[in-house]
Amino acid sequence: MSYQPFKSSRAKEALRQARETFNQNELHVQRWFRLKITIGYAAIVILAVILILSAVILFNHHHFTYGTVSWAGGAMFTDIPGVVFTVWKIMLNPQSVPRLEPVIKIN
Repeated sequence: MSYQPFKSSRAKEALRQARETFNQNELHVQRWFRLKITIGYAAIVILAVILILSAVILFNHHHFTYGTVSWAGGAMFTDIPGVVFTVWKIMLNPQSVPRLEPVIKIN
């Protein structure tokens, strides 16, 4: 393959637009990665808080009303799987990862 400089302004403009599109896609992938990491860490904190508070209430059930203990048990056994499922399905699903690909095809 030999090097041939672009002779027309149309070809130069097409290459410039392709670079801009690729740079924009690259920025999008980087921001999506940061968002996924942030959501993952937030989910870990949320899960820990729910688990700790529910466990304290359930282990010290004699200090709390029956309604509070019921809510703590429900939170532990429904909210935790709900958060895990939601974070996995929406953010950490490998199929939802945007792919960084070339924007022009070279023959």
